[in-house]
Amino acid sequence: LGNERVLAQGWAPIFAPDGQRVYYRSGPTVGGSIVSRKTDSSDLQTYFSHDKLYGAFDIARDNTAYFAWIQEQQYTQYDPYEYWDTYEPHYGTSGSSLYVDNHEFAESPTLSAGREWLAYTSLGYHAPDVPAAEYDHTALCLADLGSNTRVALYEDTNYQDPAFAPSGSTLAFAADWSGQYEIWKATVGSGGSLSGLTQLTRGSDGLWSRAPAWSSDGNWLIFQRDINASPTVTDTRLFVVRADGSSLRALNVAGEEPAWYGGGAAALNYRVYLPLTLKR
Repeated sequence: LGNERVLAQGWAPIFAPDGQRVYYRSGPTVGGSIVSRKTDSSDLQTYFSHDKLYGAFDIARDNTAYFAWIQEQQYTQYDPYEYWDTYEPHYGTSGSSLYVDNHEFAESPTLSAGREWLAYTSLGYHAPDVPAAEYDHTALCLADLGSNTRVALYEDTNYQDPAFAPSGSTLAFAADWSGQYEIWKATVGSGGSLSGLTQLTRGSDGLWSRAPAWSSDGNWLIFQRDINASPTVTDTRLFVVRADGSSLRALNVAGEEPAWYGGGAAALNYRVYLPLTLKR
């Protein structure tokens, strides 16, 4: 990587479909805004603000105003009195939610290219009197945005960080079938079915991989891998791999949750944006 520079203070970056702007979260984990800038750092614009905005988000790839986000929601019951927080996935526009999974503890929403599908991870439905230990398994949810209904829930392993390809309905994600998180991909079909399951990374013991993001041409994935096998020390670096699992290589950059505009069959001379880069 070359020509590194600071674009802005923020996190969870996403490129606009034409690569001319970068969308990202600003402010705290709960609250704040989704904002965007041109890639030369100019023309700051606020896309969406909400005092209960939570975590990551995704934007439509078809240049429409649709996007997916997570929103904190608090519920209260009486006799006995108790309150609890949920983190509910939404899909729609800034003025209207077309889909909401109520009472859910969700993270990492991602939209398919044609807005047929919304995927997100789930720790389950939050409710009073449920001990925290019950929320120790992360499932994969799929919602059909044609009918705005959740149609599939996969609980066979722990899933993290789903990311739809820039075209079609291929979904990349991290899963721990092998005993640690590795990057996988599958195709989402009718009824939320998954087919063509393929493992893309195979790290040594203790060197897990997470947070896959597609290059904008769909030929590559960039992801973060822990290069320190110690269970008490985490040192994440960026790696890339072709969409078929070949040509895995290290970028020798410390970072998390990257976004990539470009791709190509050969040299990696395209823009990669990171919410965090560590210099030593």
